[in-house]
Amino acid sequence: MKKNLLFLFACAIGLMANGQSSETKVTGTKTKAVSSGAHRSFVNHTNAKNPGVPSNAAIIYSQDFAGGIPATWTITDNAGLGEVFTWTTTGSQTTPDSLLSAGTTAANGYVIFDSDNGGTNGAEDCDMVTDAIDCSGKSTVFLSMNEYFLQYAASTATVSISTDGINFTDVYSAETGLGQNQTTGNPHFVQADISSIAANQATVYIRFKFTGDYDWWWMFDDVTLFEPAAVDAGVTGADLVSGCSLSSTTPVTITINNYGGSSISNIPVSFSVNGGTAVNEVAPGPIAPNSSADYTFTATANLSTGASSTVVCSTALSGDANTANDSYSVTVDNFTPVNLSSAYVMDFEAGDDLSAWAVFDGNGDGVTWAPVATLAYSGTQCIRKAGSGSLDDDWMWSGCFDMTAGTTYTLDYWYRQFDLQAPCSLEVKLATAQDVAASSQLIATEVIDSIYHLSSNTFTVPTNGNYYIAWHAFLPSTSPIAGSSSLRVDLVNLSGVTGINEAINVGGVKLFPNPAESVLAIQVKKYDNATVRIFDITGNEIYNAALNEMNTTVDVSNYASGLYLVKVQGQDFSYSEKLTVK
Repeated sequence: MKKNLLFLFACAIGLMANGQSSETKVTGTKTKAVSSGAHRSFVNHTNAKNPGVPSNAAIIYSQDFAGGIPATWTITDNAGLGEVFTWTTTGSQTTPDSLLSAGTTAANGYVIFDSDNGGTNGAEDCDMVTDAIDCSGKSTVFLSMNEYFLQYAASTATVSISTDGINFTDVYSAETGLGQNQTTGNPHFVQADISSIAANQATVYIRFKFTGDYDWWWMFDDVTLFEPAAVDAGVTGADLVSGCSLSSTTPVTITINNYGGSSISNIPVSFSVNGGTAVNEVAPGPIAPNSSADYTFTATANLSTGASSTVVCSTALSGDANTANDSYSVTVDNFTPVNLSSAYVMDFEAGDDLSAWAVFDGNGDGVTWAPVATLAYSGTQCIRKAGSGSLDDDWMWSGCFDMTAGTTYTLDYWYRQFDLQAPCSLEVKLATAQDVAASSQLIATEVIDSIYHLSSNTFTVPTNGNYYIAWHAFLPSTSPIAGSSSLRVDLVNLSGVTGINEAINVGGVKLFPNPAESVLAIQVKKYDNATVRIFDITGNEIYNAALNEMNTTVDVSNYASGLYLVKVQGQDFSYSEKLTVK
């Protein structure tokens, strides 16, 4: 679900080099009424791997659309609007969304029904049916495909099976469980057991049906029918995540997938930490074919020692025809919480440590937070949520901080939108884990502008413990556009407070008086190689000077009344404090 920002930085630079990371991605307006309070979200996200078609499966039929939609397939425009399934390599005509190539053959083309591109012409209804597929002699038949579906209001995207090409039985519906402006994963792997209809049949037809009315789109690829082995099980996920001060008794819950054609029970399972002695238990089941189930070990894992732990979880089912998919490995980082006895400053520069930070691409569109070397407020880099053609739902979490109940904390940061053509909303929350559900206490809701603004906030925590700061970039469902320009955050400063607006000293820095009227005195004990910079509320630098002694003064008599930010940067420290000029 989350990705380390150090890795994302390399990815972001690669995208910039290929021209794929944009500042503004805006699509046409939607004029229909939208339910309030909902925004596009990535549904059923998990850390499980895509199970895919088992490598030992007997392939009955496969279509990757490398040569377009087969001429032998039948496309019927039931609504008579001219809006039908088409072949594409670029995705939607109205948004920059496309089926991702990771785990798919989308690079050589795939199918799309682009309802959004059809506009408000009326209700759409289109069928696309394969030619006959021979499943004779196959007692178990599974269907699989990769898809990317975006719901707007009431569209349906259904896969059905028939043995005569006339009477069809629905076996999958992409819209199930999705609300307004919600999407499946990209790609979302679909697998259905169609044995009750298709097993041992000489003629099997697959129908893809879309209905809607200006209702976004459905993309799909890699349509496959296959016969699985009778016995084939494996672990596809483990509920283990990185965090601060991990426990020596961490629960281990795994997801077991039944890839085979027979129900399985009493499945031997195990886990080991860093190659140590394996813990062996038995998951009772039963697990039906093409199904999965979670199992929580009675034993726990010690993840408290060392900076990281690699946990390998496995099945060992007797008669398993494919042992290559038995195991799942996850590396869990154990971070040390930051002590806020001195201020924490993150400027997102190339040498800054972002290893404990994490992001989540909530809408699954491949766009999320990453460092960039453009339009920084301070230094040469900032953190950016790139422009998106989709309704944003992108989260970023700081590393963890050791916080104490009863202490007031100050959180300052600078933020700006690239432009106001498609502004993205921003809220900041206190979190107990790097997880959406754990990010609940609101710290700030920002008014977005196209110039940098300082956000200065105070908050308290309910109990002693480890906490994170979460930035959430999103587009409300009431937005008339689908997509937004980029959003930047820079120069984050978090500190404890000993009194009202009195920040704990860092690097021996003192500013006085504050508020100032004519002269500001600055005392810096570590003044060697230190500089003082002052910024106004719009982010413009209005003062920059190197220090050559402990005490210096700045004439602020010509400064307009208001709020400023003073930043003192030394060889081994960085300190920021708000300054009020009367």
